[in-house]
Amino acid sequence: MKKRPLLLLILFAAVCLTSCLREGIDTIALPFGKIPDGVIPAEIREQFEQYIPIYEGITPPNITGEYLVSPDVLVFTSDGNFDPGYQFADMYIQFYDQTPSGICKYRHRQSLSTADAPEVYVVGRDNNFTAYFIEDEIRFDDNGDTLAYCKISKIVSGTWTEHGIENYRNGFIMLEKYDPTDLLMDVNVFRVVEDGNGFSENYNWVKSYSKDDANLPTCIDKKPALK
Repeated sequence: MKKRPLLLLILFAAVCLTSCLREGIDTIALPFGKIPDGVIPAEIREQFEQYIPIYEGITPPNITGEYLVSPDVLVFTSDGNFDPGYQFADMYIQFYDQTPSGICKYRHRQSLSTADAPEVYVVGRDNNFTAYFIEDEIRFDDNGDTLAYCKISKIVSGTWTEHGIENYRNGFIMLEKYDPTDLLMDVNVFRVVEDGNGFSENYNWVKSYSKDDANLPTCIDKKPALK
């Protein structure tokens, strides 16, 4: 009979974990040194991992910094709309406020789009890392008005160095979107891009944009409701 409280505690923990995993697309399970299964849909995970390395471990590097991804080159897209090697606009990314437990924040700017993620989980060992998170992204026009908004599940992998990120790769899956003019890729499409020269150098870009600039990832309050 003395074992019953322990059994109830185990059952309660299992129920709580299951609830977290099913709570919604804004929720990601805590990283026990690896990417949780729910981050990448099971039906595409094997194909996804052919194009981006997934590092595991509980001693990742501190990846805090601002980086320039240039050229931002397509490795693979599941919808076939672009050929491998297609070059997108340069991407400016930032990881910041990383804690000892490997949780940080993220934002990026790319042409007239901007994104942020308040919870990023970093796993890996030595200098190899994989960061995974769900980001909100907005596409603006030249006047700063919102054209489209989406939620994306994203994985960034690479090797951190004091001068930048080696072998940067970025894999992302469209979760849902508000896209009345059909600017964005379709829901459930995934793509993998890389830095075409194999190295994303340190680049202090955030301070070069004012907080009132629509291109800076501080305007997430401009997003419309998803439909």
